[in-house]
Amino acid sequence: MTRILVKFIIPLALSVAWIMSLNLHVATVDDLNADQSYKGYHIFLLGLLGPFTFQISAYANPVLFLAVIYVVWKWPDVKAARLMLAAVFIALCIISAIFWNRIPDSSGENFIKQLGPGYYLWMATMTSAFAWLLSLWVMVRRRRLRNG
Repeated sequence: MTRILVKFIIPLALSVAWIMSLNLHVATVDDLNADQSYKGYHIFLLGLLGPFTFQISAYANPVLFLAVIYVVWKWPDVKAARLMLAAVFIALCIISAIFWNRIPDSSGENFIKQLGPGYYLWMATMTSAFAWLLSLWVMVRRRRLRNG
């Protein structure tokens, strides 16, 4: 049961939640003339500009994708250090996303007035991914200690 849970159910649930967050409303900004709303896929594409606006949280997306593929492909022969590295990076991205307060566009940087359900679903997905990777790290470490 643990193998099915680790290898199929949790990665599938994380993937579905992440895809759902792309289709939901993420943020509303106070634009020049009127409020403008952004969906998750728009923020996902703008996330590539993250280093220029000191927001690295969008890079949790490829890390999550690579971690899910790695665990599904290699389980149970995964390396504990790789799991911890992915978990720490996702945790740093979650912290960065907590302080996310502006969206760059052609009119400059607009401050966020309201966060939507897509933001909260993305945060829940990344927090769940962090907990999943951390629990896998504990499982791999215990197995290594038991086997010598």
